[in-house]
Parts: sequence; structure tokens; C-alpha cells
Amino acid sequence: MEFPETITLSAGMSWTIPITFRPVAKECYNDVIEFTTSFGKFHLPIKATLPEHQLEYPDSIDFVLCPVKETAKRVFQLQNIGELESAFLWEISKPFKITPKEGILAPGQSINVSIEFKPENASAFTANALCNFGDIDNWERSKVIQPMIVYGIGKYSHLIIEGSAPEFDFGKVSVGARSEKKFVLVNQSSVPANFKIKNAERPADPYFEFSRYCGTVQPNKHVELSVVYSPVSAGMSSTEYFNITTVSGNNIRVTCSGSGIGPDVQLSSNLVNFNDVLAGSSSTRPIYIQNSASISAFYQFLAEPNSTFRIDKPSGIINPNSSIALTVKFTPKEPINYHRRVYCLVEHQDGIYIDFIATCYTEKKRPATFLPKMLFCYKERVKNGLWSYGPEQLEELLKFGKIQCVDGYLKYTDAEENQEISDPFENDSRVSNEFFHENFGAHQAVTLMDTFIDFGSCSIYRMVDYQIIRVANNTKGKMSCVWSLPGEMLG
Repeated sequence: MEFPETITLSAGMSWTIPITFRPVAKECYNDVIEFTTSFGKFHLPIKATLPEHQLEYPDSIDFVLCPVKETAKRVFQLQNIGELESAFLWEISKPFKITPKEGILAPGQSINVSIEFKPENASAFTANALCNFGDIDNWERSKVIQPMIVYGIGKYSHLIIEGSAPEFDFGKVSVGARSEKKFVLVNQSSVPANFKIKNAERPADPYFEFSRYCGTVQPNKHVELSVVYSPVSAGMSSTEYFNITTVSGNNIRVTCSGSGIGPDVQLSSNLVNFNDVLAGSSSTRPIYIQNSASISAFYQFLAEPNSTFRIDKPSGIINPNSSIALTVKFTPKEPINYHRRVYCLVEHQDGIYIDFIATCYTEKKRPATFLPKMLFCYKERVKNGLWSYGPEQLEELLKFGKIQCVDGYLKYTDAEENQEISDPFENDSRVSNEFFHENFGAHQAVTLMDTFIDFGSCSIYRMVDYQIIRVANNTKGKMSCVWSLPGEMLG
């Protein structure tokens, strides 16, 4: 202003005062205009400033509680509220980390900055995050350092399984079924617990499956999980160990065990006697196959469709807790005694068997009736090592006292010679093993020395050369053999 001037203002009037600024140096100016009125004096501050670097962000950030060895993250806004382009560079100590650490902001521009907190132990942490900003071309002279205080506390998490020991015994579970057990995972700490479930040993077949293998349990909360056992084989027991691990706290060892059971299939009888049957005729007998389990069972009798003994339903499925009626048909041709052991294989169960015995006769030839006791006596002779002797030889051994009859069965008199043949299949799969080794062993009365015949390339215009099949009699007596060809027993 050129000089003080007295102005009179009536009510409701205004007056504009021009103010001119003429700086003589590149610096900040501060001044005051004093106004004197009839009611007193008042002052109007006047200042002129230079452009400067100014960044705006929070004065402090508090992470509160964070799980040990896990990362917590906060995001804040960094804004350039000045009139100059500003470069910035953050400095902060561990366990804190800022991203991005450096950059350039134009006037009015802002970016999101993330700060991470990863405590290595359960302690309280405080750090000064220093923001250096200024002109990148004149960094040292223009640099401004502005602090931001960061707080954080590291805490251990702690998980438990509610109400029970970490052991899950599923007991016996049917093959093909699923058994489920539920449990509650509780976080007793004041920080979140991130967990993972892993097999404690080498990776195995997934007989046990968890509903979730990872997740987060919030502070003082719980999560409901489940584990399912699915056996794939009967008679197999499974035990697996799992670790529920947390980076920030304790580990829990979980034991899961269970065993698989198959169906319970039995025959109404293990022996069927057709008694005496005239050659060329047929005789039938009923049998029942029953499943006492709560799951279905698939069965199959291993018998030729056109054999002497025929089963009308050689295979099928038995529903849970039910039975199927079968009919066995005996159609003989030769007047001899017949015995056939037919095996029945059951899925997920040891095999079962049934013995068929019968006597075929004609008007000219009638063998002695085959009785069940005769079959039992022969099996005892096999065990006692007397299976290879014929009737005449056994009578001679009895006459000279080398063998004796004990409880209706023949045995060697001398204990040293009386060496019973042990059954190599005394285990849970005895019948199945017996089936696979049916024609093997030292006590086979008759064996085929040639089990495979190859006629090679044959012409339809000439007779094919015959092949020789050798049959071995392994007993010490005379035997008679009869061939049965497929299709001969139709009737």
C-alpha cells in the first residue's frame, strides 16, 4: 500500500484494498496489515511462500497382535499434496517391510503402500518408518525426513482337538462303505491359527481322507472337521499318522486306524450226497448260499457249465442279509464213484467250497455206495501219509501191525513213521490258496504229465495226427480212470 488512508464505510458497504507483492530475493516473506477502527484494531497476516515437497500419510500404524512367523499386512495411502514432483525412499527395520520402498509422485498423485509385519518370536515391536522425500536431482539439499511409528506384537497360536484324544479308531468297516468321524479344532489363542494337515510318514494310499487339509481358525473360535475311512480290501488293517501343523504354534499328531471286512457268505452245507443214481439219468439237490453281512456280495462257482455236477446259478449277486436257492444237477454216464470239490469265490472274502459225492450204477455194474465217512477217512489218510496205499495194501499193513485204527482212522503204529502232512494253507485265505494249488502237491493220486497239447496248423482235407497225453498214477495200487469231455453230460 502506498500510504495509510482513512476510509469511512457506511453500513452494508465494502471496500477493496489492492495489495502488491514485489519480492527482492528468493525467500519466504511474512508481514501484517494493521487496521484501526473506532472499535479498536485488528491485524491481517500476509505471507508469500516458495513451492515445497509435501507428502501425506498416517502418523502411525498399529498391527496389534500377529501370529509368530506369519505375515500380517496393512495398506495405507501415500499422497503428494505439494506443488512439486517428489521422489520418496522408505527406511524401516525388521521385522517390518514396506512395499514399494521407493518411487516418484507427481503433484496430487497418490499410491497404496503396503507394510508387512512378520515377528520371529512372541515380543512387542516398535519401529520408526522414515520417509525420505525431495527433488531427485537435488536430493541431499531438498530431502525431507518424516517419521511414521509402527507397532506390532507377536503371539503364539495354540490348537487343540476338543473333548477327545487325537485318536480315531474306526473299528471294522465293510469294504466299499465309508465311515466318518467328526472332530472340532479349537484355537485357544488370541491370534489366528493357520493350519495344514499332512501325512506324518511317506505318502500312502488315501484310505483316510480329511474334509479339509488347510484353513484358518480365528482367535478363540473353532472349526469342525471330519475324517472318512474307506477300506478297499477285506482283512486289511490300516493305521496312519497325520500332523496338524501351525507355523505360529503347536503341532497335533492324529492317529487313524481301521480294518476292512467283507461280506459273510456261507453255504447251507459243505457236502451234498446224491447217493445211488442210474447211469444216463439225472438227480438234483437244492443248496442255499446266504449273505449275513450288510453289504452285497458277488459270488462265482468255478465249475464247467456241462460238467457232471452242474449248478443252475453259477454266479450272481447276493443282497445284504439274504440268500439265494441253487439247484445242483448230477448227470453220470460211467458206473463209478464220483467226488468233486467245487470252489466258490466271493469278492472281498476268502473262498468257500462244497463237496459233491455220488455213486453211478448200471444193471450190470453196481459199485459200493459212496458214503461221506469214506471221504473223511481218505482225507485223514492224506494227513497221516497213508494216501498212496490201496485197500489190499492197507489190510496187509494192519495184519502185520504197522498201522492201527484209532477213533475210526488209520495211523502208523510207530510214532516216528506217523508223520502227518501239515496243511500249508492254515491261514485266513486257506480255501483260496487251496484252490490255486489244487493240482499241486505230493499227495495227488493222479496227475497229468501233459497239461497242454498243441496240434499246430491243421488241414481240413486230411486226418490230423494224434497227440499223446500221459497220465501218472502216484499211488502204490491199481487205479481206473475215465475221461469226461465237455458236452457229453448234457441232459
